[in-house]
Formats: sequence, structure tokens, C-alpha cells
Amino acid sequence: YYTVPTTTALNVNTIFSVTAWVFIQSPLTEDKEIFMRSNGSGGNEFNFAIEDSGVMAVHIDGTRYETTPTIPLNQWVHLAGVRNGATIRLFINGVLNTTGSPGGKTMNFGSCTTLLLGSDTDSGCTSSIENHWRGRLDEVRIYDIALTDAQVASLANGNP
Repeated sequence: YYTVPTTTALNVNTIFSVTAWVFIQSPLTEDKEIFMRSNGSGGNEFNFAIEDSGVMAVHIDGTRYETTPTIPLNQWVHLAGVRNGATIRLFINGVLNTTGSPGGKTMNFGSCTTLLLGSDTDSGCTSSIENHWRGRLDEVRIYDIALTDAQVASLANGNP
């Protein structure tokens, strides 16, 4: 896993996009984190993960938004989560899969200034690190804008 010092560019809140290419090599027995930023008390303030059930999830202030199908094994899959205010959209391989309504939920990172890439923490900001990613990650991105459906599809088709 990696720890990424947070800059103001990572202080996303009600408008953001997260994307990544993932390759899962074996069935999951626990949640595996693409990235996570805690609220200081172990909460999943901002989390992008594959759950143990095999679905993609984005957590915002403790509320989970999940895709419907499981993510296939042994192949590269492009995942994206886009929040534009009161709506969150989740994509698999550039295709809209799930829509949720976080409403006015905002994120409070407390004293946490570190983003964990490929792991999670259940207490503090970087203590008790667990749920390490097992597989491959590529082009993990966090945007401070809400990408359009066409932009997500373009990223999934290999166009930066």
C-alpha cells in the first residue's frame, strides 16, 4: 500500500470523480480498498473499494453506494464513481450501473491529511492499516469535478 500526503486538490466534498483500472486475481474474503481517507476515528469518510461480495462501492461519510453485478476476476475492469452534488453515479467499464442520492452529505476529514492507496484503517488516520489490495491497480485518479458520462466512457476506452 501507499500513503499519499493530501493536498488541497484531494479535499473533494460534494463534487468529485474517482476512477481506477482494477485486476482482481482471486475471490475476495474481505473488503479490499482501492483508496481510503479516514475521518480520524476510523470512519470511511471517503472510500473507493471492492467489497467482499465482489461489488464496487463508494463510501461517503459512512454511507455505502454499490454496483449491482460483481466485478469479474482475472481481467482489467475500469471503475468510476461520480458525485455531482445530490447524485452519485457508479460505472463499470464506462457504462452507468448504479445511481444513488447522498443528498447534502458532506465529508469531514477531521485531522486526517493522508490518503491510503490500496489499504484501509479502522482507527485513526493511518494506524491499524488493513484490507490491503490483492491484485493490480492502475491509473487511480481523483478529480475535483464531476465527469460526464461521455468522459467516463472515454477513460474506460483508454482515452485519458
